[in-house]
Amino acid sequence: MPKGYQAQALPIPPKPVPIKPRKATPKPTGLIPPKKVEPGYRPPLVGDRPVTIVKNPVVGKPTEVGYAIPTQADPYAQPGLIDNIAFEKQVFERAKRAMKVLTDSMAAKQRTLGRPLSMPEKGQTLTDTFRKELGPAPSIEKLRIPKEPVKRAYRGKTKLVQIYSDATHFVGPRLMKAIEAKDMPSFVPTSSKRAYHQTRLSKIQFNPKIPEHLQHEFGHHLSTLGSNLKAEILFRERFTTGTRTVKIPGGGTGKTGVWGDQYCGRRYKNDHGTEVFSQAMGQLIEDGRLSTGLRVSLKNMTLANYWEANPEHIGFTLAYLQGSFI
Repeated sequence: MPKGYQAQALPIPPKPVPIKPRKATPKPTGLIPPKKVEPGYRPPLVGDRPVTIVKNPVVGKPTEVGYAIPTQADPYAQPGLIDNIAFEKQVFERAKRAMKVLTDSMAAKQRTLGRPLSMPEKGQTLTDTFRKELGPAPSIEKLRIPKEPVKRAYRGKTKLVQIYSDATHFVGPRLMKAIEAKDMPSFVPTSSKRAYHQTRLSKIQFNPKIPEHLQHEFGHHLSTLGSNLKAEILFRERFTTGTRTVKIPGGGTGKTGVWGDQYCGRRYKNDHGTEVFSQAMGQLIEDGRLSTGLRVSLKNMTLANYWEANPEHIGFTLAYLQGSFI
């Protein structure tokens, strides 16, 4: 130690006194904490969230789950809900049943030939099976055909009555009765490439030189009968795969799906119509008058492509023409 310095003892610091945390008094909420439940317990589901069912819940008052349960309407008490579920089941069951008939017919044809079917042969087999299942082409004697004259001749020679005969060629007896009970739309042949169906004016414009025009637009008229349109919407939603609304090839907007032609997914404002049935109906073209300038093989190629993409779609079309949804 240097000279002149005196050793001094440093003071020992006192031990720190532990500070006790303040007890925070929670503000009263009026809610009762949740009860402890056994492991594995799962409360029943109401809507899309789990809650504990209580007797006579009161809106705004606490319950055993710790929050107020609003009074919820019983979803099964909605009028017509059970009927809607039954109808939806009917639509898909009958579509699959008709699809099996068509599949069996295709398999029988393949066994007869002893080789896989070509696309034209598939189309021809489908057309023949439709005709067999629907029976002979129905008579149009009881149709309530408008009396106004046609401004432009149908291929120059065909009478107006033959237009209605062509339109109803692939129609089953049950569906035909529903058609007979309603006024038929007026058919206006035109040279335009644009075809349309006007429900309000009960008018169909079509080009006789484009084979599928007449059948396609008449398919929109059939949508106005019974529950046909409702069945089309259900079927469209089942096979819709896209989540975004996009421009559809052929015009309009819609969502993509499992279709031979994405135009089947087109959507109209307020769902006043669809293209699910009309597109398939447009391919069921009678040989002769409606197949102007087209070979049978080319005509049936489209129908075969629809079948390859979604066989149930063609089965739905057959069930539709049988009058399953009237």
